[in-house]
Amino acid sequence: MPRRHNRGFTLVELLVVIAIISLLMGLLLVGIGAAQRTARRTQCLNNVKQLVTAINLYENAKGRYPGYREIVGRDPVNPAIFKNASWTVSILRFMDQEPVWESWRDPSVALTDLITPSLGVMTCPEDPTSDGAVGAVNSKGDFVQVFTNEPPYTSYAVNAGYLPRTVDLQMNTFGRATFDYPNLLIWAQRKANGVFHDLASLPNARVTSTDLKDGLGNTILVSENLQAIYWHATGLLNEPARLNNTFGWLFATAKPKFQIDNLPASVLSGLPNNPAYGNSLDIPPVAFINGGDENTPTATLSARPSSAHSGVVIVGFADGSTKALSDGIDYTVYQSLLTPNNRKSDMPTRGYILKSEDFNQ
Repeated sequence: MPRRHNRGFTLVELLVVIAIISLLMGLLLVGIGAAQRTARRTQCLNNVKQLVTAINLYENAKGRYPGYREIVGRDPVNPAIFKNASWTVSILRFMDQEPVWESWRDPSVALTDLITPSLGVMTCPEDPTSDGAVGAVNSKGDFVQVFTNEPPYTSYAVNAGYLPRTVDLQMNTFGRATFDYPNLLIWAQRKANGVFHDLASLPNARVTSTDLKDGLGNTILVSENLQAIYWHATGLLNEPARLNNTFGWLFATAKPKFQIDNLPASVLSGLPNNPAYGNSLDIPPVAFINGGDENTPTATLSARPSSAHSGVVIVGFADGSTKALSDGIDYTVYQSLLTPNNRKSDMPTRGYILKSEDFNQ
């Protein structure tokens, strides 16, 4: 009777098995990673959907959209000081956050005692913003802008429309020889330029759904912004804090000067060769969607949609829809999506007619 031999794995066979297992594990990990990213994007879409729904419920109840800053009461400790609330505070009651809203409305609750909890709906799970104080002190040395992902951190901002820069005055864009920067800040709060304005100082700047002449489905209300800070943070028109949870568009364009419809002939004749104007109409790279520089506090140039989702940013429209908007859209299209009434806005190429293919890519 022949002797039986138990043959084991050879070294080559063992290595082949290990390689196959490693490959399968790698594919599995890639699949898990993709599934996790999809789940995080879906959660972000749901967050934006809830925010847009709450904003629209507010508009239905109040007959207007909330301001990026509103007054909701006075400080009982010092009645001369107002309680300035952000747009998020205004819609709390429509997000099942009635107790938090009541704390802001309660005349006996001081500013230092206001409730500002962490709200899950305000945080995108993909948002990588790091902890810690990062910012700059102003020329007086009395202002430090900080961003953090500690409560009550937010990942979302609203459409504040036209964000003026002092360079805009060089072009005398609005035909006023004595137009200064404070006046320009106020002028920019026109209904045709954006949706969420400073209603604490400019109550007549309120915007209603009927002011969205270009269509509810063509007007962005909410977007992600990696540099957004606290959901309750707000500030005056001339303060960096106003950009804590808002975004907007710049008076800038890549279009040839003959396509710029919002400049007087005297200015057009000097662009782009007149040294007095230089390249002031050029679009700064950081101003584009996902334009980089997310590790610094929000400034006028970077107050635009930004996201950790690859190649897109999640936005919500006034008709209640949400979309993963490509970060490669034309800047004129971006401006048009933020202006409720493009034809009467102050954007350089006003009158641009949006097409579905412009942003449905």
